[in-house]
Amino acid sequence: MNATGVLGRMTRDHERLRPSVAVVQGALRLGGDTRWVLREVCYALWKQLDSHVRREDEAVRLGRQLGPEPIGPATWSHAGELSRLDLLNRQLKDAQPDLPAAITSRLQAITESILTQMADQDAVLLPWIGQALDEDDSDDQPSQPAGLRETMTVNELIRLHPGVQPVLTRLFVNIPLEGLDCLDEVAWRHGMTSEDLLERLEQGLRRADDELMWPESRSG
Repeated sequence: MNATGVLGRMTRDHERLRPSVAVVQGALRLGGDTRWVLREVCYALWKQLDSHVRREDEAVRLGRQLGPEPIGPATWSHAGELSRLDLLNRQLKDAQPDLPAAITSRLQAITESILTQMADQDAVLLPWIGQALDEDDSDDQPSQPAGLRETMTVNELIRLHPGVQPVLTRLFVNIPLEGLDCLDEVAWRHGMTSEDLLERLEQGLRRADDELMWPESRSG
């Protein structure tokens, strides 16, 4: 488990979730028939939160491996908010033009709870993991090739590692269209985790390096 990667993913999730929550809250303040807008923005938020919940579980497992758990909220996870948001998404699908006040009030409560949970994670959970990492002197964690990380874009990956292009082609990554997307976004779009994508890219880079070192083996 790449500890530094866990922290990076959690931090980046928070940077993306906050604007998405703000969009939903803004949609709630719109007048008129907001069903279609709320359906779109709530579903987008649900997709982001679904991925984030999995990373939360990974972060907590990592923290417990590295050190004693600090005093914090009853749960670090947004799983409850994810479940309630899923239910509201289904209700919005069948909602009438005049949204019931119960739906809008529950959605407002969910967004506020998401923000509170992220604030707790920023204040306690992530510093706890970071401190445990600083105190952990072991270096037996798996490493990735230099410069290979899920926050980089496809174009940046190709610029640093041209030999990876065949792997992207085999995965049906549309380089002209997805070149500006981060690898974790590309992984999600193609139905895999970012860890799976990084592993495949790493394997491809190793094969490319082997072919450069032993070119005669290609004709064998």
